[in-house]
Amino acid sequence: MLETFRDEFAVPVQPEPLPTLDLNYVRVQGSHENETRISGYVDGAEAYRKAVEKTFRTPRHLYPIYGNNHGSEFHLLIGRTPAHARARLSQMVHDCLVGDERYIRSQILSITEPEFKTLLVSVRITTTVGIFDLTHEINLAK
Repeated sequence: MLETFRDEFAVPVQPEPLPTLDLNYVRVQGSHENETRISGYVDGAEAYRKAVEKTFRTPRHLYPIYGNNHGSEFHLLIGRTPAHARARLSQMVHDCLVGDERYIRSQILSITEPEFKTLLVSVRITTTVGIFDLTHEINLAK
């Protein structure tokens, strides 16, 4: 009886998306590495683009703070040939994005090799909040 009463008056709650902190990569004077600065807020497609950039940069299963569905497996391509990496990239991109409910599909637009053992991957990502293109560099030598 109590369960029926709860179900009758249950109000479905839709989560409202909150703004995401904007991570900016800037060169700090006197520093050789890019440092991350948190400044401002973004939401919608820009927030998801930032989340995808972070997911691409984070190796999966390496940091215990992240769950098993966060991060990429691009680090598994280190030491592999560019041909092997090209064959695996489409599935790897899909695997690192499929855990997010906003993700619909991804398409590899181009894979170039600007330097030896470095691939530049251009991806079009279709989401529930929009479509955007993203370029990511994968180093096969480190």
